Amino acid sequence: MYKIFDALKAWLTKDFPWKVAAFFMAFLVWFFILNITDPIRTTTIRVPLQLRNEQALRDGANEIHLENIHSLRGQTIAVQVRGNETAVEELQRILIAYIDLQTTDIVNMALEVGDLNVPIRFDPPEFGNTVEHISTHPANAQLTLDTIIVEHVNIEVEIRGEVDETIFFMPRDRVRVSPQSLPIRGPSALVNDVERLLVSVDASGYFETFRVPNLTPQIILSDGSQAPRSVQPTGGSVEVEVLIHRRAMLSIAEPQYIGNPMPGFGVARMRVMPIELEVHGPEEVILNMQPIMLSPIPLNIVETANESFVHTYLIHSYLPDEIYLINPSLRNIEVEVVIEPIVTREFIIPLEDFIIHGRPDNAEILTEEIILTISGLASDMDALGQIRPTARLQNLDLAEGYHDIPLTFSGIGSGFSILGEPPTLALLMGAPYYDEINETIGEEESDYLD
Repeated sequence: MYKIFDALKAWLTKDFPWKVAAFFMAFLVWFFILNITDPIRTTTIRVPLQLRNEQALRDGANEIHLENIHSLRGQTIAVQVRGNETAVEELQRILIAYIDLQTTDIVNMALEVGDLNVPIRFDPPEFGNTVEHISTHPANAQLTLDTIIVEHVNIEVEIRGEVDETIFFMPRDRVRVSPQSLPIRGPSALVNDVERLLVSVDASGYFETFRVPNLTPQIILSDGSQAPRSVQPTGGSVEVEVLIHRRAMLSIAEPQYIGNPMPGFGVARMRVMPIELEVHGPEEVILNMQPIMLSPIPLNIVETANESFVHTYLIHSYLPDEIYLINPSLRNIEVEVVIEPIVTREFIIPLEDFIIHGRPDNAEILTEEIILTISGLASDMDALGQIRPTARLQNLDLAEGYHDIPLTFSGIGSGFSILGEPPTLALLMGAPYYDEINETIGEEESDYLD
């Protein structure tokens, strides 16, 4: 044994500097050959980002919306490494960059609504002894998170086009939509910003009520823009019924009144305002409607009146069923009742203003004039025309002597009253000694009596 050890020692110490130099030369040759065949280099590996456990966004108590999920799926991670080419190529083949969506941080951030930075992870997690991990860009993935909610939103209808408004009317406030609202599903930030659901229909060319089914509403946000596709209605389609009615004018009859005004006063006239209403309704109802008959003005109002007054009626209490106002802002029908004092006036009417029918040849008219006392409303009295007394003598078979013939009066309306005993026409019939006088009077008066 000692001989072998001594021989080895002798061999190592013999020409020792040359042997060390030879060793280093061999190492350098080996290292040079190694770098030629499998060199060490610094390179960047580009790895597509994977999203793991996406189902976790939907499986929790609150469904989570990852707003930028599509951009994350297409994102490329740049990994800078240093090592042997063979090892780097192997790493490039097997390296996976990912983020794990099944984390408590993601759920908590989604409830608050906002952005969360998640570190990029790798599989395998270690690059090995032959490859050095220098940097990762980006080192984190930014997640824009929100929770998914469902809210009901009312549906509004937009009517495009017009109908022939000389004949028809389209009441835009009476458009029927079914259902009146729909549930909207999407991220809370967007759903809470939804202002309305809008469906649009075109009424051009229609002449009667029509329906449009299977409409999909547009989702309109508060700024007037349409919501992105992440917000969707979930309750099905919408049906809209657009009413097209017939136009017409509905007249209003002047009402009656109960009783009379205070003594010394009378109702001169009434004025209905408006006298007719512009209305619309189904054609069959419009064609059969009748004028509005207002209820009588009550007794307690009329009997205490000594001046003009206005009595008000609520329009909607008198509109027939299925008849509607073109101008819905109208509320009242007003009836102005004009009250005037009653005056008395005397009229002296000469014989030449009389009308006498069938005067006998032997009749002598003794009346030269009459005084007629009339009472009536002041305005009617001022407008009163000529009063003509009329006597009808034909077929009276009058005996000889004096007679008072009843008179009727033309030119006096129903609103006037004759006060006192009605005047009569005094007539003397047939005495022989009056024949010659009667003949003379008859010739003189025949122009205006007959």
